[in-house]
Amino acid sequence: MHTDRILILSTQKTDQGTCDPWTRQLDAGLMTFGLAPSVTMSIEDADWPPRIDQHWKGLIVFPSEHAHSEHVLAPSTRAVMERAHRNDIPIVVLSDHAPREVSAGIRGLTVLPSGTSARMTSAVLTGILSQADTIHHLRSQIEINGRIIENVTEEIDLMDEELQSAMMVQKAMLPQAMPEAGDVSMAAFWRPSSYVSGDFYQAQILDETRIGVLLADAAGHGVASALMTMIMARSFEPRADDGRILPTGEVMGKINAALCRVERSRSRFATGIYVIIDCENGEITYSTAGHPAPMILSEEGIEALDLEDGGPGMGIFEDTEFETMQATLESGQSLLMYSDGFEQAFPTPEAPDDALHLPNNAYLRVFKSLAGLSGPEEMIERLHAAIDGRRGSLRQKDDLTLLCIHRTMERSQIKVA
Repeated sequence: MHTDRILILSTQKTDQGTCDPWTRQLDAGLMTFGLAPSVTMSIEDADWPPRIDQHWKGLIVFPSEHAHSEHVLAPSTRAVMERAHRNDIPIVVLSDHAPREVSAGIRGLTVLPSGTSARMTSAVLTGILSQADTIHHLRSQIEINGRIIENVTEEIDLMDEELQSAMMVQKAMLPQAMPEAGDVSMAAFWRPSSYVSGDFYQAQILDETRIGVLLADAAGHGVASALMTMIMARSFEPRADDGRILPTGEVMGKINAALCRVERSRSRFATGIYVIIDCENGEITYSTAGHPAPMILSEEGIEALDLEDGGPGMGIFEDTEFETMQATLESGQSLLMYSDGFEQAFPTPEAPDDALHLPNNAYLRVFKSLAGLSGPEEMIERLHAAIDGRRGSLRQKDDLTLLCIHRTMERSQIKVA
């Protein structure tokens, strides 16, 4: 068993002061700081371990010279040091052992060589004590900041859990498989910029030959936009109560009316396009609401559908009427319906690093590269690779959605993939 010594520096007068020369020199230096003569204690004292009180101002620890490296400090000495540290009492250790062996796990401990003079030790302690109020204030701020960080972290974890749940709910609102009929097959690319998306799509078989496909994009992105998609999902009704298939303009009108009825603190709107395709002859009827024009893609090139009679965004004017337009999807062609996030998805080759997400037409080059592939699934796979391999950060600026409707040369029975 080895013996550690501790000098307790206190403002309380005591009769336990020691009279060895080193301690007398130390006390002489500390008197100017208003401290009473130090009290020497060891683990052999009857009142060990000492009880910390408000008069304690500092500790000087002398580990036993005969201690092994792995057990430099006695457990009771470590306990006193830990309690003193919790009470913001400065500690100086005089030892030739490595600091980590005599620190008792306390960070920022002052360790001096065992041969340090009393005058030098007194100067070091005086310097520490002169900054005690500042150190105490900083430690208090650190503790407060730590609690704030802990609370914020808990809130972030809770928000993350809730947003993960919202993401799963939103995914469940989307078609789990895209329908196929006749010569027509479909595939979808949907990638939110965060947990949830302001993009929303639906695809339903309407009868033996026709499929209705809706793509809508709520302004902005994030939670507020995702909530708007739920309103649009609920108000998407491609059939009337009597079962008849509604014209595309009337379907868009129902969604617009639902958005206009929602009370909101600031103006919000959505763009969209609804298409009905006849899978027997490729005839397309469609209506738009401020949405980017769909593209017809073939090996000869890419061409936007006519939007001359397109309507304004949804959720702005309750009495808006949406015109119905027509086009034809020829065999071997694909109809690409997409959200405007693609305008920021691909930087141009000459764009500087600080302008990688400025709107541009580079996405058209990517769309053109999809021509000639075997079908919509392969086209979507190619698009995934292009998005993941683009220049710059993988974190996209806006939600991305693309629906690929492909008409092949072959004919098949109607089915749901």
